[in-house]
Amino acid sequence: MKLKRVGLYLGTNSVGVVVVQGKDILSSATYKLSSMENVKGCLVNEDIRWEALINKTLRDAGAEEANVYVSLSDRDFIFRPLDMPMMSKKDIETSLNYEIEKYIPFKMAELEWDYECVNVAKEKKVKLSFVGIKANNIRRVKDILASLKVNIVALEPACFSLLRVVKASKAFSKIKNFAVLDFTDTESYLSFFKNGLLVFNRYIIIPTVDNAVDYNKFIESINLSFQYFKREFKISKLEKFVVITDSLNQGLITSLKGSGQVGVETFSPLDLTNFNNSTVENVKGLGVVLRNVYTKSFNPVLRTPVVITEGINGIKEAPPLKTGVLVGLVCLGVLFLLILIIFQENKILAKQKEFIQKKASNNIHIGLEDLKQKEIEALVKSKGEEIKSLKKNFKSLFRLSGFLEKIGTTKVLPSGLGFISLKLSELNNKYSGKIRGYIFRDNDYEEKRGIDEFVENLRNEEAIKSKFSNIEVESSTRVENKTFMVTEFVIRFQE
Repeated sequence: MKLKRVGLYLGTNSVGVVVVQGKDILSSATYKLSSMENVKGCLVNEDIRWEALINKTLRDAGAEEANVYVSLSDRDFIFRPLDMPMMSKKDIETSLNYEIEKYIPFKMAELEWDYECVNVAKEKKVKLSFVGIKANNIRRVKDILASLKVNIVALEPACFSLLRVVKASKAFSKIKNFAVLDFTDTESYLSFFKNGLLVFNRYIIIPTVDNAVDYNKFIESINLSFQYFKREFKISKLEKFVVITDSLNQGLITSLKGSGQVGVETFSPLDLTNFNNSTVENVKGLGVVLRNVYTKSFNPVLRTPVVITEGINGIKEAPPLKTGVLVGLVCLGVLFLLILIIFQENKILAKQKEFIQKKASNNIHIGLEDLKQKEIEALVKSKGEEIKSLKKNFKSLFRLSGFLEKIGTTKVLPSGLGFISLKLSELNNKYSGKIRGYIFRDNDYEEKRGIDEFVENLRNEEAIKSKFSNIEVESSTRVENKTFMVTEFVIRFQE
């Protein structure tokens, strides 16, 4: 006999529960937070009101099981699409720490996340859909359910729960570019999918006029979202637009079809669940339970990532994988520098020894017999200048060793940035030079910001600023590098 499972949807102001056996709903219940207002006087704390509401909904649905699948309102989640070069899963997760940190107003350590991706071999890219939520928001939900002795089996954003129910239909199982709108009389969400990945999700406030939904303003918000999606993601036409609502308002559906949203398909909760009195909240509860049934769907597992941590004096340190690579490169650079110094020093000593021996013996080197005295003196002078030059280069290597050692460390080098060449020159015992490189972040603004960050890091690093007082961006140009657009730059520095 198939086990019973419980799906729980927690909305912005409502709760829905379904009890499922196999794929069939045995019972369901839905209540709004406003139903607790009659006892508001004794339930001052909002978390207590939510606890009472969830308890009531579970009890009325006959959901006595302690293990519950939870679908959460999309409103508190962060959804972000990203394009990245082809790389391994480990490298993707390491890079995400840097990429997502640019788009969130808090530390990565405060975030729980997961992602879904597809490889596009033709473009040599990884298309990625990121989802995250503040750990405090998850903790609040877990604390409320723990007080009810409810064990959370899985927890995910409601848009994926809803998508699972929609994609269960053969008519929608293979569509890639589509939109899903779900709404009740209190909340609404519009999700866009490109290449099967979620790329944009918007919470839409339900506008009202005279205590009724203002469908004109509602349609206007939807149309603006479509315009943004098509412009931002370069899609002129979607395959389907799926609308799910408790009350199929014919005027709304007619307006949606007339607004140019191609292929509008409307569904009631009954259509999707085959269970009377079902609501949108129940559909989302059903979707999260089906995680175990549709295992090929995206079943996010929210977790805290390995993040950049604060080191000594607040200096940021990179994750172990990236640190190891960069430290290895720096060590190789220092080793090369030491080998070069030893080689130069030995060369100087050899030249000095040769010169002293010639001077002491006053013998003419074989091959110099036919040279005149002045020519020999000029040759000796040239060799002496060569020795001076070698000594000077030897001293220069020591003078610039701190600069060369620090320039590629994690404290200085931003994510996505690489070097093409480094040129040094000296005039009147003062050094100048140029660094030519590139940066890839798949966004020209972010790439320019990364270059500025690199320059600022160079200026702030003690071993570098003590040597070069003037560090400036000479040029930056966005160019195509194989199949990617990158920003190439030149940075000059002077003593």
